[in-house]
Amino acid sequence: MKFRYLPADLFHFSSAAKFALAAVLTLLTLFVPAFPQSANSDEIRGLIKQGMKLARNGSLSDAESLLRRAINLDPDRSEAKVELAYVLVKSRRLVEAYDLCFPVAEKEPNNSRAFAVLGAMLLSAGRFTEARRFFVNSVRINRKEHLAWAGVGTLEFYENNIDKAYGLLLKALDLKSDEPDYLFACAQTAARSERYKEAAAMYKHFLAVTNNLDADRRERIKGLIRFLDILGQAGSLYQSAGADQTSVPFELEGDKA
Repeated sequence: MKFRYLPADLFHFSSAAKFALAAVLTLLTLFVPAFPQSANSDEIRGLIKQGMKLARNGSLSDAESLLRRAINLDPDRSEAKVELAYVLVKSRRLVEAYDLCFPVAEKEPNNSRAFAVLGAMLLSAGRFTEARRFFVNSVRINRKEHLAWAGVGTLEFYENNIDKAYGLLLKALDLKSDEPDYLFACAQTAARSERYKEAAAMYKHFLAVTNNLDADRRERIKGLIRFLDILGQAGSLYQSAGADQTSVPFELEGDKA
C-alpha cells in the first residue's frame, strides 16, 4: 500500500480562515463535558466525619446529604456507604440500608462496622436471632466495635436479662463515651436494675452531649432525672422478706376451679 503525501501548501490558510477556525475550536470546547477532577481524600474524610457527627446529634437529613456527597465524590468509598446505611437504619429505611451495606460486608468480610450496621438493621426489623449473629461476628472481627456491643446489650435488654444488658452497654459506652444512643440505653437499663443514681448521671450526660432535642423532651428528661435522684436517696423500691414459701387455706365452692 502506498501513502500519498498531501502538498504542503494545502495547510496554508488565509488570515480570515485562521480566525474562523479559531472561533470554531473555541465554540467546540464550550460543549465538551469537563472530566471531574480526582476527589480530594481529605474532603471526603471531612464529609464522612461531619455526617457521623450530625447523625449522633439526630440531624439525620443533614447527615444523609453529606454522606451522599461523599459517595458521589468517590463511589468506591465503602466507609461512606456504611455510615449512610446506619443513618438510613436510624430513619427506619431498612431496605435502602440493606442495599447499601450488604454488598460492602460481602466484599469486605473483615469490615466489622458493616456487620454491626447490618445487625442494627436486623434488630430494627425485629429479627433478633439474625441480628445477634451479625453483632457477634462484628465483635469477633474487632473487639472495639462499640455498635456491636451496644447491639448485643440491647438484645439482652429486650429479653429481660437486665444485668447482662447493662454490662454490655457499659462496654459500648467505655469505647464510645459521647454516643447519645448508648448513654440513653444505659440510663434506661440502669433504672430498670434500680441503679437510680447511675441512671440519673447518664441521663444528665445524655442531655449534655445532645443538642437536637426539642424543649418538651428535654424538660421531660430533666423531670425524670429529678425523680431518679429522689429514688437514689430512698434506696431500693422492692424488698423481699419472710419465709421462702407459705400456704394459704381456702375452701372451694362449686365445681369451677
